[in-house]
Amino acid sequence: MTVRGQTINIFDVGDLDSIADEDLPDLPEIIAMLVNHIKQMESTAFDNGLLKGTMLGMRMGMAGLLRRQLTRRFRPLPARIDEQIERARPTELEQWSEQVLDAKTLDAVFA
Repeated sequence: MTVRGQTINIFDVGDLDSIADEDLPDLPEIIAMLVNHIKQMESTAFDNGLLKGTMLGMRMGMAGLLRRQLTRRFRPLPARIDEQIERARPTELEQWSEQVLDAKTLDAVFA
């Protein structure tokens, strides 16, 4: 917010101390600014959570599909492979999902 040409942060008490009382916004204006700030924070938090949830869901789906492909082709899967899939990045999961189509052995998928 700007008061007499000076930008202040209403959320920083130190900024408010440097402004005369008569120059401060009135209570309804402060409440409106707080509500707006909270809505922006909620929106950002929601967007971040939605993005993380979507990415996690996609990763879990990729890992599940790869496990099914590997189990069908090379059953049973050793625990080390399950752990490797669990720790994998999406790019690795995608690469392995393609390599499983041509690999002759389970180890060749991960080479």
